Amino acid sequence: MDRYLVFSPETFIFYDKQGVCFYHSLSHNSFETKHTPFIDNILLPLSEDPRLLYQTRISSIQYQQNQFLIDKLISAGFAKIFSSGHLYSPSYPPVIKLNENLVSIIKKVENGDKGCLLKYVHQLNLFLSGDKNKSPFSHQVPFPFSPSNIEIQGADLLRFVANLRYCPINRINIFPSKESDLIPKKNYIEDLFLENPNIFIYLAPGSWTTDSIMAVSATYPFCHVIITTFPARYDKRLQAFPHLFLVDSTVALDKAERIPIRDKQIVPIINQNDGFFENYVFTQREEILNCGKRDIFLHQSLNSNCFGHLFVLPDRTVCGNLNGDTIGDIYDSPVDLVYRELTNVHSVWLKTRPSFSCPDCRFNRLCPCISNYELWKGDYHMCFNR
Repeated sequence: MDRYLVFSPETFIFYDKQGVCFYHSLSHNSFETKHTPFIDNILLPLSEDPRLLYQTRISSIQYQQNQFLIDKLISAGFAKIFSSGHLYSPSYPPVIKLNENLVSIIKKVENGDKGCLLKYVHQLNLFLSGDKNKSPFSHQVPFPFSPSNIEIQGADLLRFVANLRYCPINRINIFPSKESDLIPKKNYIEDLFLENPNIFIYLAPGSWTTDSIMAVSATYPFCHVIITTFPARYDKRLQAFPHLFLVDSTVALDKAERIPIRDKQIVPIINQNDGFFENYVFTQREEILNCGKRDIFLHQSLNSNCFGHLFVLPDRTVCGNLNGDTIGDIYDSPVDLVYRELTNVHSVWLKTRPSFSCPDCRFNRLCPCISNYELWKGDYHMCFNR
């Protein structure tokens, strides 16, 4: 008796030359196997053509020859099997080969109103201050830098932010190098608060004293402290602030974990420590096999780690990522800046694993988006499958 094998709409089938991975985006169940004629000729075409309704007729002989595989797919929730003539709901594959990517959509309105482009960006994250050439940390995580000779004028920044009215700013991040950087900016930071209250000021002890950090926090209510080196004695007054610990060794990691701060985040960085970094940052199998349908589609379209971020540097230039190209300056229309980034063939916002770094890996739509670590180091295979 013939049967119908019907896949769940939440089941993805990923494959490369080495093998095939069945993945369920709700339960996160996964099953990997090698290529077989039954998989290649019968199952894989189902995932690429919605007209087939994600189902196939299986003869008694096919079922007997592939019973272990079919039973595995059914028991893990990837598919169901129905007898011939039994009524069941149609199904559709989560087609992952998009007909149009973001750039092609945007190019269609190239001669129209560029203001509508910002609806694709949703909400921007604005990063103020920093210098591409001052510290390798800057290319990995946001970090305060030594000041540049040219300071951004408050009126210029407020005009730039006001021009972003088409696209609300989700967050403004400010990275002053020392206390004096904030003094002349006090008035326009207060004005920025009126435009958007989600302002985060990041301070790095070393160039700052604890007293100056406390003084700044009394003026600006959103402060984070970035720690790169650990003093012998830690001022307990700093425990009131969220902390970002940058660690480059097991010793630094242990110190950061022991400091009794409730609101803290520990971030490994690359600093001549490939072994430590690989142990704590490289993506493991269980981490990538925990991805929902929305993220799988997102990973083939854009880089969610970088998308929507604009960096305003001390010399007034603007870039979409500190590891990417300069796209203009603060005097340009924000709409034009976003348009340039989205249509730039080297755009970091649109660098994805399927199209750029790992096109031949069957996990490329499950892996997290390309990180700043990879962009800076030029190594795009920081995972268990390298």
